[in-house]
Amino acid sequence: MPLVESFLFAGLASAAWVAAPTWLPVGWNAEKGLVELGSRLELFVDDFLIAELDGAELRLNAPRAEEIAIVLNMPWEGETSAYPSVLHTPDGYFLYYRGSGREGEPRPEVTCVATSPDGIHWTRPQLGIYEWEGDKANNIILMGDPACHNFAPFYDRNPNCPPDQRYKAVGGLTSAWGGRDLRAYVSADGLHWRLMRDEPIISGPPLDSLNLAFWDEVRGCYIASVRNFTHVRTFQLTWSGDFINWAPLVWADLGEGRNTQLYTTALEPYFRAPHLLLGFPKRFFEDRKVLPDHPYPGVSDAGFMVSRDALHFYLWPEAFVRPGLDREDWGDRSRMPAHGIVQTGDGEISIYITEHYRSPSNRIRRFSLPLDRFASIHARAKGGQVITKPFTFEGSGLVLNCSTSAGGMVKVELQDSEGKALRGFELDRCRPVIGDGFELPVVWQDSPSLAGIAGRPVRMRLVLWDADVYAFMFT
Repeated sequence: MPLVESFLFAGLASAAWVAAPTWLPVGWNAEKGLVELGSRLELFVDDFLIAELDGAELRLNAPRAEEIAIVLNMPWEGETSAYPSVLHTPDGYFLYYRGSGREGEPRPEVTCVATSPDGIHWTRPQLGIYEWEGDKANNIILMGDPACHNFAPFYDRNPNCPPDQRYKAVGGLTSAWGGRDLRAYVSADGLHWRLMRDEPIISGPPLDSLNLAFWDEVRGCYIASVRNFTHVRTFQLTWSGDFINWAPLVWADLGEGRNTQLYTTALEPYFRAPHLLLGFPKRFFEDRKVLPDHPYPGVSDAGFMVSRDALHFYLWPEAFVRPGLDREDWGDRSRMPAHGIVQTGDGEISIYITEHYRSPSNRIRRFSLPLDRFASIHARAKGGQVITKPFTFEGSGLVLNCSTSAGGMVKVELQDSEGKALRGFELDRCRPVIGDGFELPVVWQDSPSLAGIAGRPVRMRLVLWDADVYAFMFT
């Protein structure tokens, strides 16, 4: 992948000047032409590690629809409530969203929060912060601020973050302040918020979407994704060392997906493999209309995209979550994924997606996936195989996140960088991996340790019969 040009973050104090590295996909050694995996978890969510596919395919795996998390039907919410963000923090689970009624209705937009002990059962806390029609018994955390349109919080895991700024957010759009402005907000508890400073941190692009930011521990800086337009809705990226001074905006490179309208990005590092930036964009097909009686054109679904260098994205051409059988989800701007991936069980992760936009039943539903199983290398019963690009690893063992049928299996061969099987690690010496698990061990006859070949350039050949391999890790 092309390099990201190096630049400096402009700042007023020397601590705010942060030199951005020339970012490459994490682990990519351009000089040696291989990937240095170490012992990190790797997911088959794009084609980055793949050299050859024969009889197998890279497949996107749809999540399972679970319970409705919340129906947005309180007097301060309504049918255009939107732009959710989900956080899992030491204080619990938080679901933030815009409260807004029927379009054109003369009442203010507000920012609301629901809380949960487990990411499954949600309640509206009675916060008493703002008054709605004479009553403070509500879950409103922001009112009378342009950021209420698209307030996007996150939990800041920067080790240098002050405790009273552990929760951060961005929000704003064309406003009474003038211009198109994105401002920074901070909070100690995720409930009581204040401006970080009066001046905007980013200005210029159209910001009528869920612009968002997060701390990237791998790259050691904050990253923000903001709405802008080419001939379609898309997004730009910027970086900061202090959350106040941001680099010039650069366009995200979506490759073959550059013509897809992305209304939102829901982008963040995957908490189990933070070198991967995963996004769940709301794809918007503006010229389509399925419901003749619906007031606006356009249909939406939830997409999936991946970046390994915070600039170039593998945008899957298929939907991650389709509108489905529910007629109400074929109106405009439904199926908006929330910003946030959280773990909700020992082997389960969850995302949250809006439903029934512009309807009195407007709501947010939880969707679940087994750990790391966003996509996979899949083969049918007749069999197929994938051969990886050359890589080095650390460790003495190998485990697979995989699933087979009762009659299926997976076998692994380790090869040298030229494709010749390594002695002791040939395919016919590999014991079949059968079952369904997140860390199924790969064992060869006589159980040779991989420690003897650790650090050497190798390729991995995976042969599958009626099976899926989602991820792998050297241990």
